[in-house]
This record gives sequence, structure tokens and C-alpha cells, in this order.
Amino acid sequence: MKFSIATWAFMYGQYAKNPWPIEKILAWTAKAGYEGTEFCGFHMPSPEDEYDTPEKCRGLMNLVHQNGLEAAYYAAQCRAAPPSVSERSEYMTRFEKALRFCVNCSIPVIRLDSAIKPELLSEEEYKIRFDRLIGNWRASARLAADAGIQPVFES
Repeated sequence: MKFSIATWAFMYGQYAKNPWPIEKILAWTAKAGYEGTEFCGFHMPSPEDEYDTPEKCRGLMNLVHQNGLEAAYYAAQCRAAPPSVSERSEYMTRFEKALRFCVNCSIPVIRLDSAIKPELLSEEEYKIRFDRLIGNWRASARLAADAGIQPVFES
């Protein structure tokens, strides 16, 4: 088990108006004694957009390793296609992009969440959304497993 900190910690709250660049985050993380970082995909541009080629991903991971760190996991940005309200093709297109980032960076874990705030639903709508969520997460879990990436889910 490694002790890591998420990059989002330097992008929100007191850092929202002036988020730290990844180089500064990694240097601080190493100096503070952490062993890894958890990449945040829900800021813009997202890492899978910014590091969209294997070469760019290798550069990012070189920076991580130069700081003596490891990449713990990637918290994918799901807000563009929430799994409980998005059709499978829309959700999987977004997921595949995030998964490609993990594969290209050798990040072993991808974290997905429901991407929407809780709301009061009728019993019928709840069932529709729950079934869609489970279907989308199962499809993404199969794809992640095929790629050798462990999926974890947060609702």
C-alpha cells in the first residue's frame, strides 16, 4: 500500500483561482513524503485531453518517476456522460478515452463515479437509472479488465 495524494487537492478550494501546474504538484507531493499521486480527471482540460498520445503520457510518467512517485489511480471525469442517464455508446466513448489514458500511463486503477448529485426520483425512474448505471459500469468494468486496469466505483 502506498501513501498518495490527489491532484485535485491543488485545484479546488483555496487553489481554485490559481490551480497548481502538475510539475509543482508532483514536486510538493514528493517533498511532503508521499509515495504517489492520484490523477484528477474532473478539471479542464482533463488529463486524457491534455496527454492524448502515448508520447505525452510517457512524458507525464517520466515527470512522476523523476519525483520518486508512482501513479496510484485516475479519477475519470464522468460528468460529460453520467452513467445513470447516458446511453451506453455515449458513456463508453467517454470511458474509453479515460481508459486509454490509464493504459498509456500505466496507471493501474481507474475510479468512476455516478457524476450526479443525489435527487429524489419516482420508483420507476430510479429503476431505469439504476439499471442503466449498472449496465454502463459492468460494460466499463469488462473493458477495463481486458486492458489490465482495475476499475473502482463510487456512487
